[in-house]
Amino acid sequence: MKQLDLLTSFITASNELSEVALSDLKKSVFLLGTDINEKNFDAVFIELCTQNNMFTAGKSFFQMLQNQNRLNLASIGKFLRLCFALRDSCSEEDKLLIKLLCCDLTEKYPVLDVGTYESIILGISVTDSWKESMNILQKAKEVGSPISRVYSAIAEAAFSNRDFELGWAILDELLQMNKEPDISVYKKWLCTNKDDNALNRLLSFISTHNIVITQELSDLIVDNYQRLKSSPASITKISSTGICNNCTKSLQPVDVTPEEFMLLKDSFLKPVLIGNDVYLKSKPGEIDAYLKFLTNAGRVDVVLDGLNIAYAAGIKKSSPKVHSKMLMDVVKYFVARNMRVMVIGRKHMVTWPKKNMDFIFKSSSTFLADNVSSDDPLLLFGAMYSGLGTIFVSRDLMKSHKFLIKESNIRQIFERWQQKHQYYLKHVDISGNVTFQVIIFV
Repeated sequence: MKQLDLLTSFITASNELSEVALSDLKKSVFLLGTDINEKNFDAVFIELCTQNNMFTAGKSFFQMLQNQNRLNLASIGKFLRLCFALRDSCSEEDKLLIKLLCCDLTEKYPVLDVGTYESIILGISVTDSWKESMNILQKAKEVGSPISRVYSAIAEAAFSNRDFELGWAILDELLQMNKEPDISVYKKWLCTNKDDNALNRLLSFISTHNIVITQELSDLIVDNYQRLKSSPASITKISSTGICNNCTKSLQPVDVTPEEFMLLKDSFLKPVLIGNDVYLKSKPGEIDAYLKFLTNAGRVDVVLDGLNIAYAAGIKKSSPKVHSKMLMDVVKYFVARNMRVMVIGRKHMVTWPKKNMDFIFKSSSTFLADNVSSDDPLLLFGAMYSGLGTIFVSRDLMKSHKFLIKESNIRQIFERWQQKHQYYLKHVDISGNVTFQVIIFV
């Protein structure tokens, strides 16, 4: 920490960069620790210039390394990232240097690591050779998984150069990988296209991909609207039933059509039914038993994640008696509403208090999986198998399972289905009264 503090202090003080000054700085830094050493000093120095928006200092330091023939992949990569991060400070001469560096790297090294490819893409995206970044991206994908910032940089460059379709295509590809663009891309799009159509295109993109609107993004949308319309706009809150707090109008319902549900159901169920167990990750015998159980159970109204509900009170501070009572109260809640209940649990739950468990077994269709199996996939599988309209109860957001769905359109259907059908258990009081959080626009 002291090493970083000293380096940062030197950089931000705009000290004159000379060989003598840097030599003295190195000695002082190395005396304070070993994290920053002779091998990584150059890269760390440039990285700190980036973090502190000190383009001139970073550029001067890089030129010194270049004059001393001390450049390596790490320092070049950090310099390219500096140029990208502070691209508004880059002169035409700087951009020419970027192109030369990128060209030298790709010619000298037939194959590079994904991190260096990322640096090349970020650097070259600020130049008039930005389209070359598409070729570099393909090479990067052959050796690793490029970060979302890289895709955002290409899209931003495409928008800047009015290749709009390429920009949106890159963003679509990014979202198919379950990653989201940087907000700078949206800013560039709106700056390049200052009309209603641009804002509507962005809003349509956000809606299509179910992108969560952050405070920064909402501020950007409001500011752009006010600039276009010369009329006031403000941030609002939406009720759980989809009512706007400002205008009292209702948002469009979160619906999944029967056709969409069949697409989702097939994408989730078929891998299991044909033996390619991508989702359940259970033993073959258990899968066969579960499928037979689902057939016998028939259609249900609600599927409960038994262990997730039972442990809502906390694992450490509770006992099997509390756990079983928790689950029993939730089962009672739905039974009292004449709903057919399915419970997915674990085999060790049979050792819980008999009175509570007997009520659960008699009041629901219960499947107890092996103690090492994952319940969440069984829960989702059961809810989908039962049909559109069956709800499920779990406090898990199911992010890892959503990530397994590779097709972006199917993933979007999953998100809407989840939003419409998942109940989150909030509280069960001492009298057995149950409270849910339901994220649903009816």
